[in-house]
Amino acid sequence: MVITNMILKIYSMKNLLYIITALLAIGIYGCQKGGRLEFSDADAPAPGQVTNVKAVSNPGGAILTYKIPVDPNISYVKAVYEIRPGVLREAKSSTYTDTLSLVGFGDTNPHEVKIYSVGNNEKASEPVIITITPLMPPVKSIFGTVDLSSIFGGVSVSFSNNSKANISVELMVDSSGMSTWAPLYTYYSAAAVGKFSVRGLKSAEKKFAVLLRDRWNNTSDTLFRTLTPRFEVQIPKNTWSILKLPGDLTASVDAGFPIAKLFDGKWAVIGDSFATPNGSPLPQWFTIDLGKKVSMSRFKEHQSPTSHLYVGSAEVESGV
Repeated sequence: MVITNMILKIYSMKNLLYIITALLAIGIYGCQKGGRLEFSDADAPAPGQVTNVKAVSNPGGAILTYKIPVDPNISYVKAVYEIRPGVLREAKSSTYTDTLSLVGFGDTNPHEVKIYSVGNNEKASEPVIITITPLMPPVKSIFGTVDLSSIFGGVSVSFSNNSKANISVELMVDSSGMSTWAPLYTYYSAAAVGKFSVRGLKSAEKKFAVLLRDRWNNTSDTLFRTLTPRFEVQIPKNTWSILKLPGDLTASVDAGFPIAKLFDGKWAVIGDSFATPNGSPLPQWFTIDLGKKVSMSRFKEHQSPTSHLYVGSAEVESGV
């Protein structure tokens, strides 16, 4: 019995030794530096040119279609063009499609486009040269809809963007009266209709300007207007009080949230707000007596800063 156990142990040790030796051999072989696998032939010639090229112009660009050459070395097709003097762009497309999209033109002038077939070894064919004429780019067409007008305490800019192009609308002011243009605000949008306002301006005549810019840094013309923001001042609240009319809801959920906190100028924490009793019916309304006759231009509403109440709009402004 003892001899048998010794034989089994020796046999197991030999197997273990073989396994360890095999693993070491695999590890040493795996750590050796392997040769580079080349998937392209550096000596292969450039692929043939594309043929049957057609161009369809669109706003600020064009769509190209073509026939890809039958060549095992071809990798992709690219177009090289200038969107304006000195500013080059490239468009690339794999061999799985026969279409290239050219974008970024800021005018409607004729532009030369060079189309190359490129091989797996990055060798390019001789170019096929065509000329395209883009349609009016969005940065130009949108400019024709821009309006700049005076409002209470500032100026307002509006525009239509039917193409929903990504643009920036830059509002500037002549800060010195000597054509020293300073930025007031930049508005970014891809909406079909846009409008924004800049407030806090004095009611004094000034020159304002609006410029549009697209993602390729193409710019529109500049709209200049001499405007006088309408005078406005914040209505003093020292004469305000709650006027209880039939149907008004002025009760609070408890003494810590009285309705007077609606207009005390504080809104940083939940305790700075007015809260009606739980289960109160909707809609709810109340009346504030301003204590004097005023012409109201706009008002601003601040939502309570807490997660368990409605916070769909942290700040609401209404007015003209």
